[in-house]
Formats: sequence, structure tokens, C-alpha cells
Amino acid sequence: MQARTMVEDALRIIAKIEEDQQLLAQLDETADDEILMTAEVQDAKQYLMNKANQLRNAITIYILCNASLFGSEHTTFLKEIQGELSPFGVSFTKDQEQADWVIQITATAREYNAVTRGNYSNYFAYVDAQLSIDKKSTGKRVYENAFNIKGGHTRNYEQAAREAYSELTPQISTAIKEQMGIY
Repeated sequence: MQARTMVEDALRIIAKIEEDQQLLAQLDETADDEILMTAEVQDAKQYLMNKANQLRNAITIYILCNASLFGSEHTTFLKEIQGELSPFGVSFTKDQEQADWVIQITATAREYNAVTRGNYSNYFAYVDAQLSIDKKSTGKRVYENAFNIKGGHTRNYEQAAREAYSELTPQISTAIKEQMGIY
């Protein structure tokens, strides 16, 4: 993350240098590519752009996810979270020591109520979740929050809880992306 920030800062400096080169070329007709050092600046820019592309995919995440669905493990929740983060070039590790970020998610489903009208019933369930995010480079917890999401379904409480998990996924993913600075 620190290297990525440094490369992004350097690319901003290169952009400023290019602006200055253009201004100098307009003001001094005798300024040629050698005086402006155009080739050197372009080489540095290309090098930094390559590094930026490499570093964009260099964020490694360890996710410890305990999600239950009325006593059973809800394995698809972790996969959905990873699916939300994958387009941003992160990689996932099973070794906490190799991670740049450590994310802990604990979520449980609970029955709320059922409403019956005639032959139709609506079941409602909540998913209560806790999320914490630790940045390994600083050794500090940068985020901690609790979420309570309600879901409903006409079939049963389990399907209502699955709906709540579906609503929870983008909220958890957004919190993670914001803390990691990936959008």
C-alpha cells in the first residue's frame, strides 16, 4: 500500500513536469527534446505506470468469516464478499501472515417473525454481523462495526435469512473497499 501511494505521488509529479515542459517549449523556441529531457521523463513515466499496474494487483487480504445460517455454515457468504472485492485486483490468502489486511466477519441469522394472511405467509429473519478490519503494516484496527439486516421471504425463515445475507454483502464489501482505499 505504501509503495502504491509513492508511485501514485510520483506519477502526479511526472504530470506536473510534463505541464512544465509544455510551458517551457511554448516560451522558449530554442528548447528542444534534449533540453526538455522529454525522453527521460517518458521513460520514468512508463516505468512508474508499469509499477502502478503491478502494485494495483498486489493487495493481499486474509478473511476470517464465520457466517451461520441457523446452526449451519453459510459458505456462500464469504464467496460473495470475495466476488465483490475481486474486480479491484486484490488477492486472497489463507495465511494471515502474508496478508496486507486482515478482515474478520462474524454473522449469525435469527428468526424474527412470520405474518400470515389467508393462505400466504411472510417469514422475516435478521442477520447480525460484526466486521473488523486490521491493517497489517501498522498493526492497528482501522475499522469495527456491527450490522443488523432484515430479510423476508414467503417460503421459510432460512430463505428470509438468505435474503438478509444478500443485503448484507454489498454493505460489508463497501466498508472494506472504503477502508482499503479501493473503489
